[in-house]
Amino acid sequence: MNLFFNVAPGVGKTFLSACIARVVADNGYSVVYDMAASIFAKFEDARFLRTDNPEKIRDETKRYLECDLLIIDDLGTELTTAFTISTLYEIINTRLLTSRKTVVNSNLTLHELNRRYSEQIMSRLEGEYQVLTFYGDDIRKKRNIL
Repeated sequence: MNLFFNVAPGVGKTFLSACIARVVADNGYSVVYDMAASIFAKFEDARFLRTDNPEKIRDETKRYLECDLLIIDDLGTELTTAFTISTLYEIINTRLLTSRKTVVNSNLTLHELNRRYSEQIMSRLEGEYQVLTFYGDDIRKKRNIL
């Protein structure tokens, strides 16, 4: 199933995603794990040909759409523009239409995401993804106290 992990930083969303990626890859499936900002930057480079090697960047963006499991980390940390909204829709919708699984991590709540992205994106996230909210204290901050 598609998963959406949300709420405060430092609670373990990224760690859990990395564990899922490891198990899926160990079972022979292709996994791409990347930060949202990096994904959008690569799509922007491909769209506007901001590279010396356009074929390589197109292959990279194609990997995001065609891998068995895509993990998008830290959605909401990127600069939200019409381009990033359009690209996010393309990624989510293409992967749903081709039955490819996706895990999305965000520190934003569904309400905050709804204000930032389109209704079409939110409909897909809320309707096609298992939304899991994490509770707890920031592990990074706790380590500094100990």
